[in-house]
Amino acid sequence: MASLWKVDDEATAELMKRFYEGMFRERLTPAAALRAAQVSMWQQRRWHAPYYWASFVLAGPVQSKRILAHQLLQVVHGWNIGLLNSRRALHFSLLEEKTARDHFG
Repeated sequence: MASLWKVDDEATAELMKRFYEGMFRERLTPAAALRAAQVSMWQQRRWHAPYYWASFVLAGPVQSKRILAHQLLQVVHGWNIGLLNSRRALHFSLLEEKTARDHFG
């Protein structure tokens, strides 16, 4: 997603919250989720002006929701490793935890 102009941080956070809720709770496509988020903001008095919601557009290839969810978690948690590496790191982390429990009781 890209913004065509600088938008208020609070409005951006609100739009992103609605966008991801649409994708993951309502199982909408990214395009439908963005439209639903924009329409819902437009319908509220506080966010009615297009300045708050109209600058956002989708860019790039559409990816599966599963990959998008994983990438979102990486951003939220500040992870700095790729998808494959994060899966390996998680696997090794769980394995190390199990080994430590088995060894130290």
